[in-house]
Amino acid sequence: MKKLSVILFTVILALSFAVMSWAEDETVTENNWKYEVTQDGTVKITKYLGNESTVNIPAEIDGASVSTLGSDVFRGNADVTKVIIPEGVKTIESTFYMTDNIATIEIPATVENISKRAFFCCYGLQNIEVAQESEYYSSADGILYDKAGKTLVNVPANKKMESFEIPSGVEVIGELSIRCLEIKELIMPDTVTKIERY
Repeated sequence: MKKLSVILFTVILALSFAVMSWAEDETVTENNWKYEVTQDGTVKITKYLGNESTVNIPAEIDGASVSTLGSDVFRGNADVTKVIIPEGVKTIESTFYMTDNIATIEIPATVENISKRAFFCCYGLQNIEVAQESEYYSSADGILYDKAGKTLVNVPANKKMESFEIPSGVEVIGELSIRCLEIKELIMPDTVTKIERY
């Protein structure tokens, strides 16, 4: 009898964890946004379903703070041309991967982590603008760097130029940072010491 009770308790406990896990990962849709509530109670946006040209991502959804932009949020959407990310977002995954028409992205100071594939082959992208207060990233002429300006993070694929001269002081050409850039000439300064997979 005791052994049976232990088995029943174990089964009930396992089912409880399964239900909790399902609830945490459940995708919900509200006001053109698909999202998940993460384990820390914040929101991870997984898809934008609207058709506005300028999109202001909400800082909160259903009372919970938006902390993460997931992968492929805007992929396949031909209407969006500008995205404004709100204060509070900390992580940008491959959110803009393979988009065609987004030309401008505004990044707040709270963003700490940006995936190397976040802007991979965003063929319409011309400008990435970072809040000056950011302690993690910076931008100059619409090009994304780390805060110190020593790592080139991303050159927008639709930057209108025949040649690109990497600023003196840049030491690392980040992974995939220039992968989709169509230029005739790339000029590197003597300060560059590392070229990651581009």
